Amino acid sequence: MTTSPRLDELVQPDSTEPPAGSAVQRSMSTLMSAIHIAVDATAHNGSVSRESVLTSGRPRHSAYVDGREIFSLVREELVSTKREFLFQTYAWQGGHDPEREILLALQELERNRRARRARVPVQVRLLIGLSLGCARAVERWLFRQWEPDRARGEAAEQRIRALGLDPTLVNVEVAYYPSWLFGNFHCKGFIKDQRAVVFSGANVQDYDYDDPWCEVAVLAEGDIATAARQDYVDSWSRSYYSWPLARTKPLPPVTRGVVWGDRGEVPMLFASRLARETFVGATGQNPWSTSLLAAIRNAGTRIRLLYPNLTVSEVTRSIIDAVHRGVRVELVLSKGFNQERLLLPFQEGTNDAVVRGLLERLQAQPPAKRDGGSLDLRWYSKDGRIPTEGTGKGASHAKYASFDGQVAIVGAGQPDHQSWYHSRENNVVVDCAAATRAWDAKVFEPAFHRSIRIHGLT
Repeated sequence: MTTSPRLDELVQPDSTEPPAGSAVQRSMSTLMSAIHIAVDATAHNGSVSRESVLTSGRPRHSAYVDGREIFSLVREELVSTKREFLFQTYAWQGGHDPEREILLALQELERNRRARRARVPVQVRLLIGLSLGCARAVERWLFRQWEPDRARGEAAEQRIRALGLDPTLVNVEVAYYPSWLFGNFHCKGFIKDQRAVVFSGANVQDYDYDDPWCEVAVLAEGDIATAARQDYVDSWSRSYYSWPLARTKPLPPVTRGVVWGDRGEVPMLFASRLARETFVGATGQNPWSTSLLAAIRNAGTRIRLLYPNLTVSEVTRSIIDAVHRGVRVELVLSKGFNQERLLLPFQEGTNDAVVRGLLERLQAQPPAKRDGGSLDLRWYSKDGRIPTEGTGKGASHAKYASFDGQVAIVGAGQPDHQSWYHSRENNVVVDCAAATRAWDAKVFEPAFHRSIRIHGLT
């Protein structure tokens, strides 16, 4: 195995001046400022330092909405990597299109490095969630068609070794983040050369590219990638090459990234949560959970939410409160998505139960007392005719929210019990009206308009 390059070799800062956090704060919208205050108070429960939570970056206004688009992006960015590509996924299911995209990208990257007569190998690290013990038993019951985590990972490693990559050109390491009970590794996406980061909800899974799940991924460049790498370094330090004996070798430390300037950066928050295996100490006081709650509680005109599941009582109460203060809430949920898990004890119920509760609470409040607020609640539909049920082809696994046309939240987390209180999550909060409008138009609006309205709400 080759020696990893130093991170000061990976990143050439654009300026020698220190990062200007106060400049980021001064540029924040009123809504982002309120979210930042809430997140800052819980930063100690996140995966990065408090100083790294508030950051900046240049969001790409394109969004990626299914497996074909997302893993084509993975391939495009991987083949142009200069030094380091850090990929992470909750699940890896081999023999399908997403894995093939990655394997083809590794071969193309090797050809590119050989053609350039590169002296330093690109370090490619693949981090995969590994369910053990109780977590493995629950997963195998819920997803009976999947192989055990370790078997999937070993098969992936074998297929990578079969490529015969030259480690002096492309050096690949695979590691596993273990979970015994509830502390799943739920992070997705990648960091490229500590300059670009993709936040995504998509796993390396059996996506039929002709009838894929609805997903979402966004890309940003700049200092947000430094925060994302800090999160990845921490995840990697808790992982294993081979359970339980071979712990991973530490990654090079994170260095200073791109500083604030006039190159199109906008304020961003790295909203994470650490994994919590048991119910002891499991709370919603973490940057990911507080970012979503604060956004809902402080939005003034419109809230748009697109999630597979939304079952956390704090969130549903905040939605009702938002309607009562005059906010229009547009909410798209997936019908029956991972229903078996939501029926387990302590999971706060299913989407159907949430819908009934929202209906009852709003119908008990006369429209005249809602100050003009409304809730447009819909079941996701892939064809615009009937709700798409379960986790089969064409289901929605997208995790996206926007507020007042100004702030967007994208990533792996969703407001269900598992994600809110237990799983390790990575998300980004972006304060940019232009990006939010573009992402709304690509991600939310098509899904919303073809989804099926749930009658009984006014």
